[in-house]
Amino acid sequence: MDDIDRAVSRTIEMIDEGADIIDIGGESTRPGASEVTVEEQLRRIVPVIKAVRQNALSKDIILSIDTRNAIVAREAIKAGADIINDVSGGTHDSNMLAFAAELEVPIILMHMRGTPKSMQGLVNYDDEGGVVNGVVRALLERSRAAEEAGIAKWMQILDPGIGFSKNLEGNLTLLKHYSNIRTDLGDFPMLLGTSRKGFIGHITGETVAEERDFGTIGSCVAALCLGNNGRDSPSTLGCNILRVHNVKAAKQSTSIMDAIVKGC
Repeated sequence: MDDIDRAVSRTIEMIDEGADIIDIGGESTRPGASEVTVEEQLRRIVPVIKAVRQNALSKDIILSIDTRNAIVAREAIKAGADIINDVSGGTHDSNMLAFAAELEVPIILMHMRGTPKSMQGLVNYDDEGGVVNGVVRALLERSRAAEEAGIAKWMQILDPGIGFSKNLEGNLTLLKHYSNIRTDLGDFPMLLGTSRKGFIGHITGETVAEERDFGTIGSCVAALCLGNNGRDSPSTLGCNILRVHNVKAAKQSTSIMDAIVKGC
């Protein structure tokens, strides 16, 4: 089985487990990762997107393209992707926001300082009134830039960027005050990505990322509850999208939480 077949097989597996969106990327953005050329990203992702679209079991799934490069985003959308997921919030490539507006697709704007290679040296938010204020202010600035580029607010999804230019304390503070973040940002769809992040390993002692699924679920459920702020359904109002690796675990745990909160 080649890489494309494996990608399609994994996509179908995640759909069966309950995924609503599949995120496809051509470069790693983990701390310390080096940038991958546009050409290499295209070589990796375009055949996968086309193969997913051609498969009867996966052709209707929503696909997001995880890239900081406007050309990659454009070619991915042409190949069949539906959403742009830019971890730089449109700051890495000056053409990204204009391309997203031209393509008329939703864009996920994540908070990050610097680049994957430099971001973990940029974790001090004291001069911004703390990490919550710093993240909220930066996301609102990126939202305004997106709107000025022609992207309506309802086409923007905001992500506080857990694990990106935040230390352990910063990550936990953002999760603890998730309700404040939602209130301060206003009426935006929100994405949360804690899955297998380094801060979970720091707390649990799990050095292998694939062994951090239990901690991931704990962080997801906690964020949903803390972001709920008294609403009836945390999975729809506390957070709109959870980005996870273990779809089945996230789906089952949040379904139980939903049932408890709704009283049925």
